[in-house]
Amino acid sequence: MSIEVCDWPSLLSCFALKRTRQRYIVLVEVTLIPGTFRVVEPWKGDLKLGNLVTVPELQPPPGATEIVAYPKEFTDILKGGRNEQIPAQRVGSQMVLFLKKAVGEELDMHLQEQLRFWQATAPTLSVGWWNQDATPHAPLRERYMQTWELVRALERVHYRPASTTAEQLGNLWRSLPQLSDASGLNPMATECDKLVAEFRAN
Repeated sequence: MSIEVCDWPSLLSCFALKRTRQRYIVLVEVTLIPGTFRVVEPWKGDLKLGNLVTVPELQPPPGATEIVAYPKEFTDILKGGRNEQIPAQRVGSQMVLFLKKAVGEELDMHLQEQLRFWQATAPTLSVGWWNQDATPHAPLRERYMQTWELVRALERVHYRPASTTAEQLGNLWRSLPQLSDASGLNPMATECDKLVAEFRAN
């Protein structure tokens, strides 16, 4: 993925430099999935309102802080090396992306990562794990929501190769009682089936 990112203060100059060479120019908002953004306004290219764009280069590292928490003096930022780090991004905050690659392949890659995670982790979970940690940022709950959003996003971008990943994830979900219990986790398999059926019908 080749990208350029502009915050609002530098938007006009960045647009003037890049507009003749980019395939996609979109205003996006940060989502719950690290490095994944939802299109708010498509300015150039065929991305649509609501499409998800995955940019691994913009995934903040562990422990990253938001720009608003950076020191006010740029010299202090340089001393801490923060000028070379991707800052944390608050869900719902916006930025402008200049992209050169469609999103389906990247989304499927992330769904494959989620599949590997659940293949390794799910057998170790007990039935009812969802309610064992109900804190706002419970890691497993966040992981579930990331996986869910990826499946829904792939439905919207119509990336056919993702049907293989979705089928494997759906089969895994149905095969383990700790994933297919009655606490409300079942829709993951249903959503995967919906994605697979969509491609088989077209």
